Amino acid sequence: MSLKSSQLIWKSFNDAIWNTLALGKEDKVRWEEVRRRAHELNDDVLSETLASYEKCYRKVGFEARFLWLTSVLNGRRYPPVNAEKGGPVSWNEEIDELPSNRWEGLQHACKLSSTDSFQLSVNQFKNPNIEQNSRISDCSFVASLINIRGQCPEYLKVSRVGSSSVFNVNLHFNGAGNRLVRVELSNIPLSSEEGRLAIISENSEDIALELAYFQIRNGSKYTFGGSNTAIDTFLLCGFIPEILSIKEGSGEYLRNLLRKGICLVTLGTGQTVKSSQFLINHDYPVLGLDPEGHIIVRDPLSISKTFSLDEQSFMENFNAACVNWKCSLLFSEHQKVHFKYSAEKCNASVSALGKPIFRLKSESEVSEPLWILLERHLGKHNNENNACAVREAARDLYPIDTEKGSNTGFHLLKLTLEPGDFKYIYCHSDVSANFTLHFFHVSRCMKVEKFNANSVSVSVEDEWDMTTDHGPFSNPTYYMNPTFELIIEAKDQSTHYANIQLETVGNSLVNAQVFHCDDHDLTRPILFDGRYENKVHARRAVPLSPGTPYKIICSAYERYTNKSFRLSVTDPAEPCRLRLRRIYPQFGSRMFQTKHEFNWPPNSNRKKIEILPSATMELQIRVLPLQFTSALSIRCNIFLSDTGQAVFVNNDFLPTPRHGKLIQKFKVIKSQRLTLIIEKDGPLTALSDVPIRLEIGSDFKILLYDI
Repeated sequence: MSLKSSQLIWKSFNDAIWNTLALGKEDKVRWEEVRRRAHELNDDVLSETLASYEKCYRKVGFEARFLWLTSVLNGRRYPPVNAEKGGPVSWNEEIDELPSNRWEGLQHACKLSSTDSFQLSVNQFKNPNIEQNSRISDCSFVASLINIRGQCPEYLKVSRVGSSSVFNVNLHFNGAGNRLVRVELSNIPLSSEEGRLAIISENSEDIALELAYFQIRNGSKYTFGGSNTAIDTFLLCGFIPEILSIKEGSGEYLRNLLRKGICLVTLGTGQTVKSSQFLINHDYPVLGLDPEGHIIVRDPLSISKTFSLDEQSFMENFNAACVNWKCSLLFSEHQKVHFKYSAEKCNASVSALGKPIFRLKSESEVSEPLWILLERHLGKHNNENNACAVREAARDLYPIDTEKGSNTGFHLLKLTLEPGDFKYIYCHSDVSANFTLHFFHVSRCMKVEKFNANSVSVSVEDEWDMTTDHGPFSNPTYYMNPTFELIIEAKDQSTHYANIQLETVGNSLVNAQVFHCDDHDLTRPILFDGRYENKVHARRAVPLSPGTPYKIICSAYERYTNKSFRLSVTDPAEPCRLRLRRIYPQFGSRMFQTKHEFNWPPNSNRKKIEILPSATMELQIRVLPLQFTSALSIRCNIFLSDTGQAVFVNNDFLPTPRHGKLIQKFKVIKSQRLTLIIEKDGPLTALSDVPIRLEIGSDFKILLYDI
């Protein structure tokens, strides 16, 4: 069978796999055709690969399917396929070049000259024959490759396709450690004057790795703004990245790590250096320690430029250390969780409730470390202004850490869980993107699960408008602000400690106050908090009783009309159900709402108003002084108009509550006229200028008449 026919069969196989795993479209006819033609081809690699996929593709779960769904970057496919099983043809729509004479010339150009080759005689470390091309600004990549080649080359996955200039490379990105990147070395720019535009190495696999790196990180362009070694090392071999600032004690810390052999280290310079032998904004791989225990670094640009750093040179010339932890030496377990992050949805709230939350539980009998690495998938959002973070959350999920996070696309969190302990973590991103959380631990006693915040929280969104924006507690009409009823439903009757948070979209001083629902005068707040805070007002551990209805009044200190807000309540300590709904206490949630304002009659402390109901029903009556004064005391009495019989009696004058005096569930009979008498205490002229408003809520229409 011809080479072209072989490639066509591989192409059909790739398409069948892609349609099934990435697009979810299984074509049984195509599968049968591929199986038949593969048997005719007698290609052991294809037959083995086909058999392995046929065993598993029908059982692919969400995690594996997600990796296939996120395989496209910059319009190209990078499936999670091992390099040695990548096949001889591209997974993308392109024409593959056959071996050419151009490759022969490139092979010759790839070798270091004998005058450039240099191998240190110190046995404690290796110095690979690799150099950065001075025309390419990829020192971080070359530093990473030098470290990996010298200390753990087995982690580099590169497979040459036959004897051609085509290589299949596995890189770690978008949640998978075997993203297949296909490169063609004969496409490297080459000139007789300057040689090839590629890394200087005797190993053609290093050149393939650089090509794959540029394809992923820079769209195959050679004009590159740079990266950092921690991220590039992860891309090449998957070691956990961490970036440390150089400070007092950093040298000894790094030397201890190097002695243990549990990580790769690169030192980076900043905008300035003290010694002229070092370049600014440049990465230097750490080869090891010399016999005196000094850190040895080398310049990626030259194999012969190695430097032994004493403490002064270390502190004066370097400002960062990129550490990549060898996860297989530190941890035996590696779990992954993939998810999509919507910035519009998850960042609508400053709390953790709208963000991805995970619950970590230790079932071990001893303390165990747990490292969590957040990896943002590559895409258009990769710039220095877009940060992401994974952080530990308090058990009540309040408050959250407002620090920016990392702009590298990665963030590392290190935790220790005690026996039987559990913790919450949450993820934040400035932009919408796909993410993978990597969990590294030492035993299978560590359990990770996506946490449903709705199981311990409830939230509502609303807004202040012209009719509901009534200002702070000091205003007489404060009770007309948006109000919500909260009920905790739980089997136990012990006190629950809830967290309440009110947050707004824009800048405004806001407050959330809690009362019993039957506290109609608003004189008995639950742990009164008069503070008005900008954007977010959070109250933690408010003691509440299960089954008891409470009301939460949301207010803004200044006019904030037509601005939205979110009210959230959590009770994470005990399993329970939270109910939160909007209520309208001004008129008792009744359909008919009647208002009547009046001033005190001249030379009188008494005001009479006749009430004529159109049906038998209950009324809610509020007597509200529109100007609050503690000196005003009133009493209210209601009589049958035709007989003068008292049906509601107040004998004593009492100070009027700031938010009015309320008569609840007063029953009236259809067409039975009533006379409401409102009296104020004191001299006739005292407080006569204080206007009063009568507010009556009813299920049917009523008429009011001044008498």
